[in-house]
Amino acid sequence: MMPYKFFNFKDSYLIFGPRYSVFKGNFNYIGSNEDFEITSKQWGLGLGAENYFKMTKNLDLVLATGLDYFFNSALSGHDTTFNPNDDNIRVQQTDNNGDPYTYKDANKAVKQPQLMPRIMVGVTYRL
Repeated sequence: MMPYKFFNFKDSYLIFGPRYSVFKGNFNYIGSNEDFEITSKQWGLGLGAENYFKMTKNLDLVLATGLDYFFNSALSGHDTTFNPNDDNIRVQQTDNNGDPYTYKDANKAVKQPQLMPRIMVGVTYRL
């Protein structure tokens, strides 16, 4: 957190730092008996603004907004893992041209988070 004036708010800060996301999705092949979980653990960076509005002596309303970017990370599901460098584990399926599925194909199908807006409204109580 770094003090920064936004729109002349008295207590406003620029916020930035690392982010960590645990992603879990479900993949269900329509017309098949395949139904399994897809997981990913991603690191990223975030940037945003945070403003505090005094409500009482010890209580503030907090409004924060920001944008988080997450780096590509391994996608695991069923018995297969797709890695961003395409050093994949147990890839057996191929596309219609007979080429093996790649990380790009898996990421497109699953749509794991990459750019995530963040909005928070809350209160802080100072002791």
